[in-house]
Amino acid sequence: MYALHLREKQDNQRIMKNQSDFLDKILFFVEKLQKEDRWKSKVGNSLLYWEIGRLISQEINNKKAMLARREIIKDLSCELVKRYGEGFGYEQLLQMELFFVDFPDIEIMSDLSKGLTWDHFREWLLLDDKPHCDYFAEMCKK
Repeated sequence: MYALHLREKQDNQRIMKNQSDFLDKILFFVEKLQKEDRWKSKVGNSLLYWEIGRLISQEINNKKAMLARREIIKDLSCELVKRYGEGFGYEQLLQMELFFVDFPDIEIMSDLSKGLTWDHFREWLLLDDKPHCDYFAEMCKK
C-alpha cells in the first residue's frame, strides 16, 4: 500500500516538474517574440499560436499527462492569462493546439499567415470540408 502511494506521489511530482518545464518553454517563446518586436505582427502572432499548439500537442502525450490534460491546460491558461491577458484562455489554448494539428507544416502556416489573421485561422479551424480548405489555401497564396 505504501509503495503504491509513494509511486503515485512520484508520478505527480514528475507531472508537476514537466508542467513547469512546459510553461518555461512557452514563456521563453513568448518573450523571444516580444524582444524581437514580432509579437503584434500577423506572422509573429500566428507563429506564436502555432508554437503553443505544437507544444501542447507534443508535450501532453503520455498516459499520465493525458489523464491530467484538462488540468494541465487549465493551469497553463491561468498562468498565461495572468502574464499576457485573456487571449490565452483555456478555449484559446485548445484552438492553438488544433491550429498546429491542422497546419503541422510550419512553412505552409508561415506562408498563409502573411495574408491571414488569427481570426481567419480560427474560422478556418471550423471548416470540415477538406477541398474547401485546400481551395481557400490556394486563394490566400495569390
